[in-house]
Amino acid sequence: MAIYRGTGGWSNTTGTAEADAVVAAQVAVQNALTQIETDLTASESYKNKAEAAAITATNSATGIEGYANLAATKAVEASASATASANSATASANSANSASTSATLASDWAQKTTGEVVTGQGYSAKYWAEQAAVYVADGVIVDTATSTLTTWSSSKIDTDKQNTLVSGTNIKTINGTSVLGSGNLLLNVTGDIILTKNKSNYLPPSWLLADGSLIDELTYADLSLLVKGPNGTKLTNPSVLPTGQSYGCAFSPDGVYLSVAHDTSPFITIYKRSGDTFTKLADPSALPTGTGRSCAFSPDGVYLSVTHATSPFITIYKRSGDTFTKLADPSALPTGIGLGCAFSPDGVYLSVTHATSPFITIYKRSGDTFTKLADPSALPTGTGTGCAFSPDGVYLSVTHDVSPFVTIYKRDVDVFTKLTNPSTLPTGTGRSCAFSPDGVYLSVTHDVSPFVTIYKRDVDVFTKLTNPSTLPTGTGRSCAFSPDGVYLSVTHDVSPFVTIYKRDVDVFTKLTNPSTLPTGSGYGCAFSPDGVYLSVAHDTSPFITIYKRSGDTFIKLTDPSALPAGISIDCAFSPDGVYLSVTHNTSPYIATYKEAPVLPLITSIDAFAYIKTGL
Repeated sequence: MAIYRGTGGWSNTTGTAEADAVVAAQVAVQNALTQIETDLTASESYKNKAEAAAITATNSATGIEGYANLAATKAVEASASATASANSATASANSANSASTSATLASDWAQKTTGEVVTGQGYSAKYWAEQAAVYVADGVIVDTATSTLTTWSSSKIDTDKQNTLVSGTNIKTINGTSVLGSGNLLLNVTGDIILTKNKSNYLPPSWLLADGSLIDELTYADLSLLVKGPNGTKLTNPSVLPTGQSYGCAFSPDGVYLSVAHDTSPFITIYKRSGDTFTKLADPSALPTGTGRSCAFSPDGVYLSVTHATSPFITIYKRSGDTFTKLADPSALPTGIGLGCAFSPDGVYLSVTHATSPFITIYKRSGDTFTKLADPSALPTGTGTGCAFSPDGVYLSVTHDVSPFVTIYKRDVDVFTKLTNPSTLPTGTGRSCAFSPDGVYLSVTHDVSPFVTIYKRDVDVFTKLTNPSTLPTGTGRSCAFSPDGVYLSVTHDVSPFVTIYKRDVDVFTKLTNPSTLPTGSGYGCAFSPDGVYLSVAHDTSPFITIYKRSGDTFIKLTDPSALPAGISIDCAFSPDGVYLSVTHNTSPYIATYKEAPVLPLITSIDAFAYIKTGL
């Protein structure tokens, strides 16, 4: 039964239900006494049942104050046992006398009302029923009020409650509530929702606060996959596609424009994004003259450079609204096939690597004019394959196909001076290079073991770090640092096709391979701007593999439902990380994916809801 308290304080009026229970208990016990007195031949076994019933009534009444229904039930049980005793009584007179004594004790339990102690035991059931009536008023118990008899409150009841069984065994509790009975209690299983103000007991990742905020993807990596889906959806192909095999791609810094370099005229295709639709802009009036190899936007998104296979080997456009207009060619051009290009972080300098000496050509922009700087006094020794500026724009690294395989310049105003070669060089043709976000580390991929060489810069000296204990397994193709500089990914041409390192001070340690690997030779790789995702372009279906990082574990996401159509060469995330573009060698030559949004979880008003995650 439920006991309530009212807003008006403790009441001396017995509720109807409780009064009926007391009268029923009195009648039942009186009937039991009458029946027992008429039959003095009850068996010893039934006498024991009567005693047990009386003791059970004692413990129940003492342990749970005010539960008059329980007292009434136990009295009915005593009556039933006594009736059974009368029906099958065969025991001796001594047993009958003992049964009579037990019944008398049961009667005392039911009827004594003035706080008298029943022989050697405690207060009677009727006493407790009357006490319950004192505390009942209008169906609600008022915790702060007191009765005329005592000053019990819920806190006192909690303090004085019975914490052990009669046998002495401790009673288990759940959140302070005693638990009796058999069966398995499953506490805090996955999916449970707890409403509480005590936030300190429900911490991530085991619990998720459902307060309407976005999920922290790093803390709840597996859960966020369930909430937002695997990798989003491939967008509908643009209505006008690139016309041939695509090589490089780049998003503008604001994520509105996407450029794609490819091997068939117009050699560069530029799209504008509106919502999730990429619409091809009208071709520039003057096009690149040959196969587009790479492309790059200036940091302000105003200029777009494209390297290509035919003179002038570099074409530079200026954007005005949605119109890209070719600037006049620089007066001095690169001398061979343009392969790579990069703007300095301030957008003032543009470097172009190419196939004929001087192998690197550097331009300075003044307004819309790009003027070639004097060649460095010491040049790269072979075809320039890639280049990168340090984040502060002071250093420029160039990879090439003849030893020393990497050449590093320092800029002083407009003069680029070659630094002394590192004492330990890459062992083969340099393929790509990347600076860490803080400019302290420089990684170079190449085609002879160890396949990646990592340098640390101290002022103007680049010193090779000790090789990682576990190396890439084949020719290093590309490399990328995570935005925080902690992780370095290297793609290569032998399984596992991508190798991921974690940096701890100056030590790069290979992480355990993802459980699912790319299916073929890795080409391009890119981290998302928040460092949560890593995409790898490769030459076997599904052609693009996307990983999500959880701690130091990179988990492959489910393949997009629509895959690139052929060998993927390059990949790039939009600056906000929402879009991923992949270039490949089969029509439609470009595939763009959109990440699914994170869905908020909403809680109840005026409460904190925590969901058991199972993590």
